[in-house]
Parts: sequence; structure tokens; C-alpha cells
Amino acid sequence: MVNFFISEKLGLVCLNPMIIGHRGASAYAPENTFSAFKLAQKLGCHGLEFDVQLTRDGVPIVIHDETLDRTTNHVGQVSNFLWKEIQLIDAGLWKGEQWRGERIPALEDVLTECKGMYLNIELKNSKIAYPGLEETIVRLIERYCDIGNVIVSSFNHSSLQQIKKLAPHIQTGVLYERQPKDAVSYIKNLGGTAAHPNFRFVKKEQVDAFHQEGISVSTWTVNSLRDLKAAIRSGVDRIITNYPDRLRDLLQLTEA
Repeated sequence: MVNFFISEKLGLVCLNPMIIGHRGASAYAPENTFSAFKLAQKLGCHGLEFDVQLTRDGVPIVIHDETLDRTTNHVGQVSNFLWKEIQLIDAGLWKGEQWRGERIPALEDVLTECKGMYLNIELKNSKIAYPGLEETIVRLIERYCDIGNVIVSSFNHSSLQQIKKLAPHIQTGVLYERQPKDAVSYIKNLGGTAAHPNFRFVKKEQVDAFHQEGISVSTWTVNSLRDLKAAIRSGVDRIITNYPDRLRDLLQLTEA
């Protein structure tokens, strides 16, 4: 829920969109690690957005890319590694020596360690099909999560439909890079709970149209002050950012 008022300083209408850390506080700590998640909490995040892939033995782990190359000291496709092998891989050194020893988390551990936060689980199954991913995600959510405090998002809209088929009570967020012709109808037809548009497509009129149909809005990935201000003005429910402190400070400024 967002609170509304007028700020003379910034011309903002929506004071309290939720601050969601994109892969944690990923501007400052290795993305999708517990260090990034803990820092996000310290910097004022209400929630976390993170990505899920499957290991060769079917363990959901928190990593953005389909390969290990960019964010670890290993190379190769995630789905070719067993979970016991993944646990030995360094996921922090690429960001700096001070992060040496960071590990890729298992989704199960994130769900247990980050209770109380709003959790946006993004399924990264658009490029690689992960048989059984949806069933695994539903099982873990139902075991560990407050259903009202978690959402599953994806660019793979068929996967979101599968989630809804398995568990209609789980919220789903429809990610899109390009604006659908009739976004409201499109998301309603998918059974989506929320729209997750790229911030470049977020306009107040569109947000209002979503809200009128009971669809909430999360926008990503909003980092500059200019874009953060625009996102706040649009009235979105949640803003996903690499710099949660910037958004926190901006929202505090509107209260002054």
C-alpha cells in the first residue's frame, strides 16, 4: 500500500512506494548474495528482488545469469553443475577482494533467512527450460513464505501461467521489456497480480489504469535521481533499484 500526499519540493504525489533491492543492494555488494541482501536491509529496503536458476540436480539457486562466467570465479552453464559443486564457487571476488568467500545462495536458504521482507522471486527460464521449476518454487513458497509477502515474476509468461495453475493464491508479476498493446487486458488474461514494466514505459495514466483493475505495479531497474523521481510521481507500488539508499533518501526528503 502506498501513501499519497503532495510534496512542494519535488512535486511528488506518492510518498511510500516500497523500496525493493535489485539483486539486493547490488550497486555496492556482489549481486544475489547474502551480503547484498543484508546491506539492502540496512539501506532501507522493504523487499528484495532476486533471480533463480536450477542446478543439474534440480536445486533452485539464486543467480541471474545462465552461466557462472560473469559473477563467479568459474565458467560454465549453471545447469551443468551439481549443488555440491556450486557451494564451493566464489561469488564475491569479481566485485572486489573484500567480498572474497561469498557464495551463491540456495533459494531455500534465502526464503528462511529473509523472512519478514517482501520477496520478488524472478524465474530465469526464458533461455533455458528447467523442467519442474514451477513445482519446486510453489513447494518452497508454500513451506516457507507468507503468501501475501511474496511474488513470482518472469519474462516467461507461460511459466507464470503454470504457477497460477499450480497455486492460484500465489501472486505473479508479469515482466516485460516492451509495452504490450493493451497491457491491462494482457496481464488480466494471464491471471497476473502485478505488472512489472521497465521504468521507461511507466506513465501515471498507465499506472492508474492498472490500479483501477486491481493490478499493482513494480518498475525496474530505476537508479538515477531523475528516473527515481519520475517513478515516484507515476504512483507505482514498488520501485526496484540497485541504489536503495538513493530512493530512501529521496523519500525522506519529501517528508522534510
